[in-house]
Amino acid sequence: MDGYHPALVHHSFFEDVLKPRIGRGMGFIVGPQSPAKSVALGNGHALIDFRAFDRKAILGADKPKSEQDWHDAVRARLADRPDYAEAVITCNGGDGFNLLVYPNLVLINNQIRVIHPVSYDRTEVFAYPVTLEDVAPEINAARIRAHEDFYGPASFGAPDDIEMFQRQWDGMLRTPAMEWLYYDRGLDQEEPLGADGRQSHVSDETAHRGIWRRWLQLMEGA
Repeated sequence: MDGYHPALVHHSFFEDVLKPRIGRGMGFIVGPQSPAKSVALGNGHALIDFRAFDRKAILGADKPKSEQDWHDAVRARLADRPDYAEAVITCNGGDGFNLLVYPNLVLINNQIRVIHPVSYDRTEVFAYPVTLEDVAPEINAARIRAHEDFYGPASFGAPDDIEMFQRQWDGMLRTPAMEWLYYDRGLDQEEPLGADGRQSHVSDETAHRGIWRRWLQLMEGA
């Protein structure tokens, strides 16, 4: 749940796959001028919010044919509700948001992820690609292809994430002098959001702080 790791960990994906399609690299999405946000929603719930991007402006007319096919299918099926059709397209695939429902349910694009802590040194993560009922076949085909492209075992995303997790764990085990991890990035830039929330730039650690703030509340109340 952070907005800064993709620029480094997924650099090859954004340079080799995304940039040729839209003419811009990862800096467009998570750089200093990005409108994307890191959000603490309260009660430990957290959000990495990319919805400020207009997907048409990002992808334009260069959508791959399979994606364009299902966009067309949605618009045809919902021709009497064009605004709803565009909302369906925006919320299914591509950018959007990563949402953590505290403590262990994550919604990422077309995927539901469940985090299962087993012990202090082992955590299992189950990822479930989601398909839809009563839609054109092109829609679910595009959803599965999108999942495979980034989250499959030989994809552009998940293998890099797993390598990063392992290296972080190895580093912490071999650095006994490091007692604490500090999540203070962007602390001075946070803005209030609603009654209990806070938000800041997507590369800040506002979401992290919201998660651990709730953890501390629960531990102190135990």
